[in-house]
Amino acid sequence: SLDRKVPVRKDAADTHRGTEWLALEQPANSILTTLGYPSIRAPAVVGAHRLVTIMAESEAYPKREVAESTVFFLQAEMARSLRDRCGLDAATAKLDAIGFSAGVNLATRQSALRFPCISLLDAMKYLCKDMWPVMFRKPVDRLQVDKAGNYVIQDKSFRWLEPFTGAGRDDEVMEAAILHVALPVGFIRGILHALRVECTVNADLSVANFPACHFKVALKAEDGQNFS
Repeated sequence: SLDRKVPVRKDAADTHRGTEWLALEQPANSILTTLGYPSIRAPAVVGAHRLVTIMAESEAYPKREVAESTVFFLQAEMARSLRDRCGLDAATAKLDAIGFSAGVNLATRQSALRFPCISLLDAMKYLCKDMWPVMFRKPVDRLQVDKAGNYVIQDKSFRWLEPFTGAGRDDEVMEAAILHVALPVGFIRGILHALRVECTVNADLSVANFPACHFKVALKAEDGQNFS
């Protein structure tokens, strides 16, 4: 099922060290595999240098590619299944949680061998310039700060909303769009969490403006203490 627990097992190569390894078999890893990234295993307790080594070793795996439409079909089926079983609000929360886990794993893997982000602005630029094309096949159109101090990411042609342009009644289209952006919202939150930015992320949707979408990143009160 989509919300099964992550099993813990002993890795044969490390039995002599008694190291317990987490088999990352949750749905988030399935999404990474679909996107072409090999699954990796991270020890339950391990030094940072060892984690970097694991990430570097994962680069030795052959790259795998799938059609972008496969990802869209996967997302559509997940959204439909969860909506039918759990209702709109619960389905949105579950998709956000899956996206968050996938975002943390993806950002950890992508940023393992680069210099760490030393400021909030660095983290946001890394998300918009480096990670956005990996996830959504294009860079963002604009990054700005609103009067309340929130970061606003503008994508004038968000690929995950393109199928909803002129798709039917506004209320039905909006409900479907809310479900389909829940996973990307989780992606964004997970990536920023991996970069030590604690925040909430919301998508500003308007059927009349599809496929444009604005994502508002609101920092938590204590977030200013994350960077020194």
